Amino acid sequence: MKQVRFFSYSLLFCVLLNVGVSIVNGDLISDTCAKIAAKDSSVQQDFCMQRLQYDQSTRDAKDIHALGDGTIQLIQDKAKDIKSTVTTLSSAPDPKIKKALQDCSDSYDEAVGNVNNARDSFSKNDNKAANINLTAVLDNVGTCEDSFKDGGLEVHPRLAIQTSKFTGLVKMGIAMTNM
Repeated sequence: MKQVRFFSYSLLFCVLLNVGVSIVNGDLISDTCAKIAAKDSSVQQDFCMQRLQYDQSTRDAKDIHALGDGTIQLIQDKAKDIKSTVTTLSSAPDPKIKKALQDCSDSYDEAVGNVNNARDSFSKNDNKAANINLTAVLDNVGTCEDSFKDGGLEVHPRLAIQTSKFTGLVKMGIAMTNM
């Protein structure tokens, strides 16, 4: 009987510990997203919270540095996803579209490199360099979009949706390098 009671108390303790950690992490994410949204009105707090609570590396972060590192990893993953989308779309027959997509591919290659540099800098607590590299990622995104506009083309809807969400994520990362 004592073993059953001990097991029950142990299980209850573990459950309460997990709930407590989730509440603390939820507060970290909520507080961070509130600060980001207050500083940059183009980043909505709900988007920020959904994005950070969805991914395990950010959801389990214990402090702002771990949250920033996880966010930069998300940025890196999403840059690679968009590069993959660009590659998929590059079979378009129109030479103007092919050219724009090639420029986008090049821009996202640079973006992935800039995110890698940002991550290295952030891991060394060089937030200024991380900020500069993440800001360069926004320039890479703009270059991709400009390649369509310069050709008198509309950005492919799938690419436009991914880019919009990606831009918000990058702005979250930039804001975290300033905290």
